[in-house]
Amino acid sequence: MKLLFQFSLIFCLAHCFYFNVNAQNADTIWYDKKWKETSDTESRHFYRVIKTNTPSTAKYEVTDYYPKGNVQMRGYFSSLKPEVRDGEFKYYNDSGALTQKMIWVNNIVAETYNYDAITGKQLQHVIHREYLATLTKKEKFEKHGIQEIDKNPEFPGGDTEFTKFLTENINYPEQAKQNNIQGLVLVSATIDEKGNLKDVRLSKSAHPLLDEEAIRVAKLLPKKKWIPAMNDGKNISADFSFPFRFSLK
Repeated sequence: MKLLFQFSLIFCLAHCFYFNVNAQNADTIWYDKKWKETSDTESRHFYRVIKTNTPSTAKYEVTDYYPKGNVQMRGYFSSLKPEVRDGEFKYYNDSGALTQKMIWVNNIVAETYNYDAITGKQLQHVIHREYLATLTKKEKFEKHGIQEIDKNPEFPGGDTEFTKFLTENINYPEQAKQNNIQGLVLVSATIDEKGNLKDVRLSKSAHPLLDEEAIRVAKLLPKKKWIPAMNDGKNISADFSFPFRFSLK
């Protein structure tokens, strides 16, 4: 019994020591309601927990919390001073629903995903230009399926006719005007190697009223006689993307 007791005591002490060592690897920083760091206990509102050098990533795992203790953000840094974001960042509303995910590469935003907080459905995925500029042509294709081409598809008659088409067909939704709803909608379509328009879709959402109008106009685009994209001297299928900026100013 004495030997068993000693073993149990040693195991308990070892376990407690392990816990304490790991606890020392986590730091807590408090913020006020405006997300400014504070040492005043009465001003504490949000807080951040930093786990240093997580074994799986050799990075700093940073988690921000709402006052009630539910997660607001979790992400990874390769450096804290200066801050260098490097990895996946997830953002949640105060009900615990995922609203956005961002992928950072050496402090550059590479990708952004937006989600519907109620259904969890992905609403948007953007690969940012600043990040793409850091990649080679081969990396763009292998990592993201982006193929750089020699010539993009063109609207029948060129840019002047395309601008004329949009001007003649776009209408600012009256309900959006009345409610001061503004924003940028991005629509994409595929132009095949024969110059046919296919697969009109929403690439960036602003508001249901604005999205609906942009898609309505996009579906009026001519279905044939586009000038297809070209690469290495051959016609290829490629996407044609264009913005609708709704502004009341």
